Amino acid sequence: MIPDRVLDHLRAVVDELDLSGTRYEAGRMIGKGDMGSVYRVRDRMLDRYVALKVIGPVGDGFKEARTLTRLEHPGIVPLYDAGTLADGRGYCVMRLVDGKPLRRFDGLAEGLAVAGKICEAVGFAHSQGVIHRDLKPENILTGQFGQVMVLDWGIALWSGARGSRAGTRRYMAPEAEVDARTDIFSLGVLLEEILPLGAPRPLLAIAAKAHANEPEARYQ
Repeated sequence: MIPDRVLDHLRAVVDELDLSGTRYEAGRMIGKGDMGSVYRVRDRMLDRYVALKVIGPVGDGFKEARTLTRLEHPGIVPLYDAGTLADGRGYCVMRLVDGKPLRRFDGLAEGLAVAGKICEAVGFAHSQGVIHRDLKPENILTGQFGQVMVLDWGIALWSGARGSRAGTRRYMAPEAEVDARTDIFSLGVLLEEILPLGAPRPLLAIAAKAHANEPEARYQ
C-alpha cells in the first residue's frame, strides 16, 4: 500500500505546470477533472490569456485536439494550439471562455434561446461524426452577451468508433451502445433543468421525450 504522503506528493507533481520550451507563461489552475487539468496561462507571443488543458499521465493527450479541429462552430470552444510538455504529457490550448456554467433561467425566452444554441452546437458536432458523451451544466458556459459555448470534448467519440457509457451519471443515457441519441438524452435532462419553474407542459413533454429510457423513443 502506498502511504498517503506519497500519494499527496504524486498528486502535487502532476498538478505542477512546467511550460519550459513553450510560448506560454504559467498561471493558475481553473479546473480539474478525470481527464486532466485546465490552467489560465498567458500566450507570450500574442500577449493574451488562454486556457491550457493538460492531459494526465493516463490518456491520449491529443484526442481532444484532433476532435476540435473538426468542430469549427461559434458554439464550440476553438482550438488554438497543441503540443507536448517537458514531462511528456500532451496539452491543448483553447480560447479562455469568460462565462458561467449553465443554470435555470427565470425567463422562458432566454432559456429557450440558450437551449437552441446548445442544440445547434451539438447538432453540428453530430453532422461531423462526433458524439460529446458528457453534456452537463459544467461543460456549457453562458456569457453576458448571449454567448453559449460547449466545452470539454475529451471523451468525445467519433462515429464508427466503439465506445461504452461514459460521462456524469445524472446526464448519462442508460444504454450500453453509444450513438448520437446518447447526447440527445443528456440534452433532454439539461432542457428540464434550464427551463423556468412552471414551464409550459408541451415543452416539458419535449424534454421528457428527449431523455426517454429507450433510445428508439427519443428524437432521432
